[in-house]
Amino acid sequence: MQNEQFHSDSDSDLELSSHALNALKEYMKEQEVLEAKFAELKTSAEVNFEVLNMKNFKEDFQLSQFWYSDGCALDIVNEAISNTEDGDFIACLSSPSVYLAFKKLNPLCNRKFVIFEVDERFNVFKEEFQQYDLYEPLNFDVKYKHAFKYLVVDPPFLSEECFSKVKLTVDSLKFDSNTKILINTGQIMQQFVKRNFNCNLTKYQIEHSCGLANEFQCNINYESKDPKFALEL
Repeated sequence: MQNEQFHSDSDSDLELSSHALNALKEYMKEQEVLEAKFAELKTSAEVNFEVLNMKNFKEDFQLSQFWYSDGCALDIVNEAISNTEDGDFIACLSSPSVYLAFKKLNPLCNRKFVIFEVDERFNVFKEEFQQYDLYEPLNFDVKYKHAFKYLVVDPPFLSEECFSKVKLTVDSLKFDSNTKILINTGQIMQQFVKRNFNCNLTKYQIEHSCGLANEFQCNINYESKDPKFALEL
């Protein structure tokens, strides 16, 4: 009886190991496909935004990456566009899904979106990509200093240390005191955002493609024309 139980448990372990091995092989295959695609994008003269989407950039939870849903990213893009003018620069600070949503617009409007991101996978966007490490908040190309009329900001970590460093970046990037700022973050940081960025809570509900359970809030330092982004009273 004990031998039968032993063989039964061993068979289960082998079956589990087989499933785990197959899952690992499938994961490695997906990674190889993505790496090949990135290699092709880096060498190509132009990125085909019609076929590119955020599924090509698997979220790295160690970097606290949680992409917006397509609808949410598009809402934020439209909000940025409606509050800027032709030729204005718009920064996407740790918010690559907003950048990609803008690039997929058809027809493309006359704004200059720049992505600030630590993840080097996004350097496939070439001159519109700026390597950004929040632990070196002022380490970016000098041409971007005080260049942006609108900033979309999504600090990766919910801590005052992180937000204080992001604040240094924002102050250096914004064109002047009239620069419009939209910050998406967890509820726990709302008072810090209000106090340090002069941004107030809106009624807009942030949605993430992965169904993130944490309640995220949208904050702005201006009055929106869109009722969806109306300020909470």
